[in-house]
Amino acid sequence: MWVACKNLDSDDDAEIECEVACTACERCATDSPEGLITIKDNLAVIDYRKNALASRVGIERCPTGAIVWINQKDEIEKGAKAKSIIRKQALPLRRA
Repeated sequence: MWVACKNLDSDDDAEIECEVACTACERCATDSPEGLITIKDNLAVIDYRKNALASRVGIERCPTGAIVWINQKDEIEKGAKAKSIIRKQALPLRRA
């Protein structure tokens, strides 16, 4: 299990910058064993000390695909509810 988003912005602001932004919906934390995933600063945080408790259940309802499962072949798998990303061109560079 891995959080593919590191954007600390809130819901709408995060999604403007990143198509897999964590929206802090807490579905992953609710569906996973207690304490495995928490939400901190608008972002899912996995406690890897409890990694033995991890399963795909925690990623299945993620609406953006911000939290993913890495299988035994090191392939990234999104949950069933994750939206598909269909990008027609590269995202513009963000200027400071």
